[in-house]
Amino acid sequence: MAELDMSQYLDLFLQEADEQLEILEQETLKLEKDPTQERLQKIFRAAHTLKGSSRAMGFLTFAEVTHEMENLLDLLRGGQLQVTTEIADALLACLDTLSAIKAQIAEGRGDAYEAGELVENLKRLARGSAPLAEAAPQTAGSDDLPAELVQKLTEKTKQGPILRARIRLAPDCLMKFVRAFMAINAVNEGGTLVATHPDGETLEEEKFGDTFELFFRSERPAEDWQKTFQGIGEVAEAEVGPWRPRTEEAVQPSFAQQPAGERPETKPVAKPAGAAAGRKADTGQT
Repeated sequence: MAELDMSQYLDLFLQEADEQLEILEQETLKLEKDPTQERLQKIFRAAHTLKGSSRAMGFLTFAEVTHEMENLLDLLRGGQLQVTTEIADALLACLDTLSAIKAQIAEGRGDAYEAGELVENLKRLARGSAPLAEAAPQTAGSDDLPAELVQKLTEKTKQGPILRARIRLAPDCLMKFVRAFMAINAVNEGGTLVATHPDGETLEEEKFGDTFELFFRSERPAEDWQKTFQGIGEVAEAEVGPWRPRTEEAVQPSFAQQPAGERPETKPVAKPAGAAAGRKADTGQT
């Protein structure tokens, strides 16, 4: 499968960037004198939106700056840091840098821009807070699917068979969400996406290991889909097979290597211990 051409989305990216940068400018200029939760939330949402869209487009410098902005703003929202003149100035410097990068992108010169000093300053300001306990990233790749996802898939199988693709990215993959997006886009073009594991938000935030799973319907054979996914850049391995309810025997994709000539033991999907509170099981597409 050829690399997805993202240039067709460039105009949309630039339009959205203009809108979000305007929000950043309006709210950041007022932040030091009036650091309300509502204002911090608006700035955070704008930075988050810009991070997601720039990552999807492959603009890594733009994404890195907005990612560090988001980290700093999250600490401000949570009260671990207080707004100071230095922090307000740093956020305004981010606005100037992002505007310059956006103009460069619009001129067709990409986002190769020297922002290392700004990024390090944002990290330094964020370290001024007490260390925060990091939540363990959600992972995919085992048969212990969240209970609500198993229930959803079980219901969906009544409408027709479902394929399960388990995709493992290269350990040094720099844009995990972009690769996941490309796989999802391929499914949407040649089938019907039912769900993802982990959920769409977790994929976008890249809070997963190196493996994710797609559940979908398609008339194409599993072997064709395996070749499609393996053709995506930075995909180390992809396996596709049928998914069936736990009450039925099903051959689930597995990266474990079986000895030659030995028939793998077929097991029903293990009953999950339960999903984490508030965790979504799918992207909402049917």
